[in-house]
Amino acid sequence: MAHAGRDLGPPALSRSLNLPQAISLNIANMVGVGPFITIPLMLAAMPGPQVIWAWVVGGLLVLCDGLVWSELGAALPGSGGSYHFLKEIYGRLDPTWGRLIPFLFVWQFLFSGTCETASAYIGGLKYLEYAIPGLEETLARWHVPGGTHTLAAAFSVAVIAEDAQGNQALGFNQAAVLSVVSAPPGVYLDTDGKVQSRQVDSSKELIAMRARAGAAAGRPAGDGGSS
Repeated sequence: MAHAGRDLGPPALSRSLNLPQAISLNIANMVGVGPFITIPLMLAAMPGPQVIWAWVVGGLLVLCDGLVWSELGAALPGSGGSYHFLKEIYGRLDPTWGRLIPFLFVWQFLFSGTCETASAYIGGLKYLEYAIPGLEETLARWHVPGGTHTLAAAFSVAVIAEDAQGNQALGFNQAAVLSVVSAPPGVYLDTDGKVQSRQVDSSKELIAMRARAGAAAGRPAGDGGSS
């Protein structure tokens, strides 16, 4: 079809991401922010080698999932991710009902995607508050409404505006984030250790408070009573 002196063929997939950017996007989608939120909690609940084995098993499961997505991407190249795969697979079965599955995916992603983004900024703020002590008090002195919640919303808007510039900007951002996350693992391990030690100290303080309360009430410290 000719338009303004040009022959417009079918839309083609824009291959504007290089290999490191594509790998960074895949790792970000598979790993997410979950480990950085759950590692301190797991270390506090299960201090010992079982935590490492849990991550090994989880890594094997993620590897299988990543291989499945690699096969789908190679067999069904196109833009749209899960929506594209579902449309290509089920749309061929029935032209009407086959479009329902990809529609449902997009519809539920309006909710799940929002929750995923919120959890990412919750985890990021926890590390930012550790790196910048007194951040909440500083924002309060500056009369910033919402405090760290407003800061997280501002980060979200900035990331959306940057990613809207195109695939290259998105790939660059993901590669930069992955390099920051994976380059100094000792920093995060140290942070997790300090978070764990704070949780242990809080637990010891809670036990001591219960012991004092039990002594004042004339019952053993381990007897929490029943209501």
